[in-house]
Amino acid sequence: MVESRLQAQPVGPVTAGSMGSIELLGRAIHRVRNLLMSVRGYAELISMAESADPDHRRWATRIVEQVDRLEALQARVDGAMREEPQSGVHSMAMIARSAVQRSEQRLKDQASEVEVIVEVVEDLIVEADGEDLAEAIAALLDNAREAAVENGSAPVELSLRSEADGGWVLQVTDSGPGLQASDRTRLGEAFFTRKAGHLGLGLFLSQTLLERHGMQLELDRSNNDRTVASIRERRMPAGGIR
Repeated sequence: MVESRLQAQPVGPVTAGSMGSIELLGRAIHRVRNLLMSVRGYAELISMAESADPDHRRWATRIVEQVDRLEALQARVDGAMREEPQSGVHSMAMIARSAVQRSEQRLKDQASEVEVIVEVVEDLIVEADGEDLAEAIAALLDNAREAAVENGSAPVELSLRSEADGGWVLQVTDSGPGLQASDRTRLGEAFFTRKAGHLGLGLFLSQTLLERHGMQLELDRSNNDRTVASIRERRMPAGGIR
């Protein structure tokens, strides 16, 4: 039973060891993906063959979808493996909206019925790699929307606001089943998941990308029994937006 209120739980920090792990992961995905591309080609031919058994066509289509899913994961891991982030000055509101679009595209067939309610202030800027932040936020949205499907497809909320200390906080909130107390120490661990058919890499990749910019991901359980993922950062001095 999840407590009604959990102290904010930082996701485990990314260390040199975990960065090495993501490089190994990237190489493994590349090799598996290369092996599966020929399988995908044959499966696609079967899925389009009108003379094929309907069950065979259905399973062939499923194989194509799963190989494509692996290829998309490869692109995400490749992004996290880049040696140096491409730092620039960006609108956080634009990054947040880009993350929503990215998540909606990725989950268009899996969690399309889950609405994302966006509430952001427009004047917050950040000096960081915009691609890193958009991907990190999109990974949180993916997790939240998938969790919401398990609990009646209640809307997911994305909020971005300034704080009294001059910084900002971005939060992704969902009404999914939440975290078991015994799982909290494993948050952010690669391949840890309670979801059937999932790899357990979302929070790991998100935190890897945030750590490159000195940001920390925290997970909490709100008073109304909702899961809240928070990213905080200091506000930059006024400047241009790229």
